[in-house]
Amino acid sequence: MYPNPFNTTTQILFKVAEKSEISLSVYNLYGQKVKQLVNEERSMGTHTVMWNGDNEVGSSATNGIYFCRIIIDGKETQVKRVILYR
Repeated sequence: MYPNPFNTTTQILFKVAEKSEISLSVYNLYGQKVKQLVNEERSMGTHTVMWNGDNEVGSSATNGIYFCRIIIDGKETQVKRVILYR
C-alpha cells in the first residue's frame, strides 16, 4: 500500500498468479466491513485498487487503523494494515 499512512487516497497493489475470483474489502478494528473494493474475476498479473477513505454509503471513514483483506478463489487470504488520518 502506498502511501501508508494516508489522508486522501491509498493504492492497494496485489498480484494474481492466474485468472481468479478476487474479493478485496476494508475492515475496521472491530472487524466490521467498511467498504468492498473488489468482488470480481481478475486476470493474471498485478492489479492496483484505490481507496479514498470512504465507506459503503460514500461517507468519510473516521481516522484510525483499517485492515485490507484479500481473498483469492475463496481460500487464499492476505491482510494488510493501513492508517487513515485526515
